[in-house]
Amino acid sequence: MTLLGTLEQSAFIDLFKFIQHQHGTLLLHQAYQGRTLELYLEAGQLRALYADGFQIQEQLRVREVAYHLVTQPVSAFEFDNRKVQPGEKLWLDLNLGELLGKAARSAQVPEDQLPEPQEKFMAEPLTRRVPETLEGCWQQLRPLLRAGASAADVAQHLPYSEREARLMLRDLRAVGLIVPQRQLAVRQQFAAQLRATAAEPPVPEPVGAHASSLRATLKRLSESFH
Repeated sequence: MTLLGTLEQSAFIDLFKFIQHQHGTLLLHQAYQGRTLELYLEAGQLRALYADGFQIQEQLRVREVAYHLVTQPVSAFEFDNRKVQPGEKLWLDLNLGELLGKAARSAQVPEDQLPEPQEKFMAEPLTRRVPETLEGCWQQLRPLLRAGASAADVAQHLPYSEREARLMLRDLRAVGLIVPQRQLAVRQQFAAQLRATAAEPPVPEPVGAHASSLRATLKRLSESFH
């Protein structure tokens, strides 16, 4: 069976739900940067991905393609439900439903709620409990955040897009695991000033100053009764 249509009429996530239990090949014409995508699917698992005949193996690129399909689903599609032949060289084993779900959640976060790509963050010096859902993310980013890192820095050192890095930094900041580097610097400066002030010896009053002050107070009181 061959299924034909356009994603202008049907969102890609809706299309995937319709074919997620099928085996076959999905063609998306000019769907990604003007290129035709070819997806080999086995019951919801993405087994191979091609763009104009060139295979995409890097998971970062695969996630970028998924995000693009969720946010800009405009393409004619063709699905052939012939089972993927076991002799083909298939490298991927990714749950396409999970990829699309994460891409959809990412797309729902407004741009103004994400940190700027160049804004640097550091690990919060005070102890914080790491939520289980962020444990993996925290372990990956923590070495970079010890010295300060931005989303652009994370994208250079780890297999994440800049937007994915901005989302991770947003989530870590929301639970108090990281703090903007500039804010931490101000906090540390203020703490240093407090310590310096506390260490300063009290300034003694000049000799006779207390007695003079007392006489002046008594004089004002006596004048107020006249």
